[in-house]
Amino acid sequence: MSGEAANERTKAMREYLRLPYGNEEEGRSNVIASDVFDSVEGMLPDLVEVFVSTDEAVRFDPTGPEDEAGAQQATDACNYVFYKQNNGFMTLYTAGKDALMLRTGGVKWCWEEKRTPSFATYKDVPEMQLAMFVMANPKAEILEQDEGEPIQMPDGTTQQTFTVRVKTVETKGRCRVYNIPPDELRVSRKHNSVLLDECGYVAHVCKKTKSDIVQMGFKVSDEDMKAAESEETTTDRELRDILRQDYLGNARNEDSTDPAQVMGWLREEYVLCDRDGDGIAERRRVIRLGKKILADEECSHVQIAA
Repeated sequence: MSGEAANERTKAMREYLRLPYGNEEEGRSNVIASDVFDSVEGMLPDLVEVFVSTDEAVRFDPTGPEDEAGAQQATDACNYVFYKQNNGFMTLYTAGKDALMLRTGGVKWCWEEKRTPSFATYKDVPEMQLAMFVMANPKAEILEQDEGEPIQMPDGTTQQTFTVRVKTVETKGRCRVYNIPPDELRVSRKHNSVLLDECGYVAHVCKKTKSDIVQMGFKVSDEDMKAAESEETTTDRELRDILRQDYLGNARNEDSTDPAQVMGWLREEYVLCDRDGDGIAERRRVIRLGKKILADEECSHVQIAA
């Protein structure tokens, strides 16, 4: 995350964007070479075409006649998830560009669950119908309730009506495949392969708001977020944050007074360790906010590719 790798990424980013070298002198040439930009943009189309020249990101081959239907279903399902549920083209494009320009391209996949609130307003709802609605929708919360005009029912009785505003929080899950910036990827210094399957330590370290973390299903306090505010920075991350503000505008107000928008550093770590004492190291997935462990579970593989 620091030293030669970060410095090389910073240098490549500056040269790709043709930023000033910093040693300009008055009266001397201010020409900035575009070699890095030209090389990356010249190679990228041919590189991406290797992967997107067909509409199948992956194909499963059957080993026998009885496997043909299952192999075709698996092929269709994976291609649907990659290209339809996720923007597969942009994932490949970004990974290729990161690799060419910054030497490392990271792609992560996971099953993501988010608690998503929805709001609805119902007008002139009879009292009995409102009671049935509450019983049938235990997740629904009535935020506002105003009395309306009474109405005559078919059986001759009169019922009070209400106008209600309802909030419903649903947990929705989907398979996500997305890029992670090179400076957010942590890999053990002892590892010497681009493949991460056997790596003793792999982590994705990124900034999240309290709202993001709560949506992931974790309970965190304002004190937990404050304790996770600081993280060792890197030269390339600093440059990326400056460019984001200068060219794109800051997508999130990190100085917001809203407690839900307070940001902290969240780590998703894949560690090989012998937790059960049987002498064999197992892969564990640990989610950590600062020093607070939010999840610690055994997993089958590292959900990041480099």
